[in-house]
Amino acid sequence: MNRIISESIESPEIFERLLMIMLSERFLSKKGLTNDLPYFILPYDPRLEAEVTRARDLLVRRLLTKSIDILDLNIYDVCKSILEARGLWDRLLEKEAEIEKSQFLETLNSVLDPKKYLVPAIVKQLEECKPAVLLLSGIGEVFPYVRSHALLTNLQSAASNQLTVMFFPGEYTFTPESGATLDVFGLKQDDRFYRAINILQYEV
Repeated sequence: MNRIISESIESPEIFERLLMIMLSERFLSKKGLTNDLPYFILPYDPRLEAEVTRARDLLVRRLLTKSIDILDLNIYDVCKSILEARGLWDRLLEKEAEIEKSQFLETLNSVLDPKKYLVPAIVKQLEECKPAVLLLSGIGEVFPYVRSHALLTNLQSAASNQLTVMFFPGEYTFTPESGATLDVFGLKQDDRFYRAINILQYEV
């Protein structure tokens, strides 16, 4: 079973471990990967969201000082940009209080479909920036209308060779019986994604 961070990611032990991994030639050259897909998960206790945000910002700054090109994307911000570009953001805010939650969720699921809209928006930024590493965060902010497994599954089809690290507020576990699952906020959602590695278990 994979490890979940239950202590502060800002602790020197965990932060320096992450920095060491992401600066390593083995990581940057995508060696030792599951099925050759360079996707990594950093699972953490959702109660540590503020600490994780601060640590991620510091991590990005440290990597940039070492000339590692990073694209740091918050999925909520990407979704908001998509809705604004389509003229839907203000309309959805106005209607949110008037319609049933199930209908509102269905609308968001449709207009932020990972295959049609969300992943193409991410790929566009990847093509513009051509980063060494893509960092994804904001998964908890967009749940449940964007599911992490759907995002990763569609992203692997469009950018299978992109070195990617997802900061995940929950558990990423693997057992021989049930395979790999992504449980955001500790909820058992049966969201399966097999081709990723817990970054804290990556050997450099």
